[in-house]
Amino acid sequence: MPARWPLVSLRSALLVLTSLGIACGGRGRPGAAPETEQARSAEQARAAEQARAAPALARGDLEVDLRRHAGLARVLDRSGDYRLQVLVGVPAPGGGWLRRDGYRVDAEYFYPASAIKLCEAVAALELVAERRDRGAAGLDPSAGFVSKTKRRPGIASVADLVTAAIVMSDNDASNDLFDLAGADGLHERMWRLGLSSVRMRHRLGVAPGDDARATPQVSLLVAGASHVVARREGRLALGKNEGSGVHVGESHLVAGRVVDEPMSFEDKNRVSLEDLQGLLVAVMRPELHDGALPRLGERERSVLVGALSALPSDRGAKPSVDAEHKPLLPGIERVVPRGSIALASKGGRAYGFMVENAYVVDRRSGRSFFLAATLYANANGRLNDDRYEYQDVAYPALADLGEVVARAVFDAED
Repeated sequence: MPARWPLVSLRSALLVLTSLGIACGGRGRPGAAPETEQARSAEQARAAEQARAAPALARGDLEVDLRRHAGLARVLDRSGDYRLQVLVGVPAPGGGWLRRDGYRVDAEYFYPASAIKLCEAVAALELVAERRDRGAAGLDPSAGFVSKTKRRPGIASVADLVTAAIVMSDNDASNDLFDLAGADGLHERMWRLGLSSVRMRHRLGVAPGDDARATPQVSLLVAGASHVVARREGRLALGKNEGSGVHVGESHLVAGRVVDEPMSFEDKNRVSLEDLQGLLVAVMRPELHDGALPRLGERERSVLVGALSALPSDRGAKPSVDAEHKPLLPGIERVVPRGSIALASKGGRAYGFMVENAYVVDRRSGRSFFLAATLYANANGRLNDDRYEYQDVAYPALADLGEVVARAVFDAED
């Protein structure tokens, strides 16, 4: 496919994060999280300056490129049925954005599924860093997590929970992170970052009707000391999801019984595609984020970036599981050898929706792009029957999307 996005190579702008190989750009120490309010303010000022220079989100050029791929053209022909949304950002050498392109971005509601676990991880790690800054000596992600919910035997560290939630998409681990952050705490932290669309109304993998407003007392154990996080009751008014697409499908199952009407997602979790990508940008390339930055120390950010960058096979899973959790990877591998790809991502799937949110670097040239996408694959229109078209439609489409964007960015002439 002819490339339509002219690029130049990243040279001195590259910084390899310690032992992770993820490229970062910008001035100063972009790989380091600010440890003081003064440093945070300076980082935010730099981010705002670069964001103002970013081109407006284009809507049109990306569609032309996607339609050049026969498989994706068929999906785009039914983009409304598939609720397809795509957002691409290409960092420029030296800072700022070279290009941002979108297709049907936030045209209607989509269920974020496990992609929202990135919000839980950031919020929980922020709490750990802030408590250390306020005098909890020695507190860091290695602290043991203890909760009365007892979702697992033994004691796992906060770092273990982040790794399990992000790499293997473990629901119990993500729910522990949510309980650590607290309902109001999670929303206040996300909203402070400018991610105003985030709504975490229920935990993941639990029975319907879960009220996520109440979080239990938890303790963080380090060096013989116990740092208690008291039980909290969320008081923020989240309202209901409104707008296009919050009623999904033609029918759904409730306790095995068919209900012949669309399923309501008014009380489900929500985050816009732009905010989902914005959070990943704030973590992986903080100098590019237009807004406040996550308050993470070096230790917290290292754990998070490491989890986002790991493959399930790195944690003992079969290699075939990698593409299940990193659905862009098979397509990117058609362009770049596996050993030259650095991929940091967190996606998810549920109710026929598949979501991916990724940052991809070609280690050979240092070129990189952000890609967030979602689509809905449910031909029979019935939800909760587990007869979704993930394998036939969603996975192939995301792999093809990864290939198209990788070719456009990585194969472009200087």
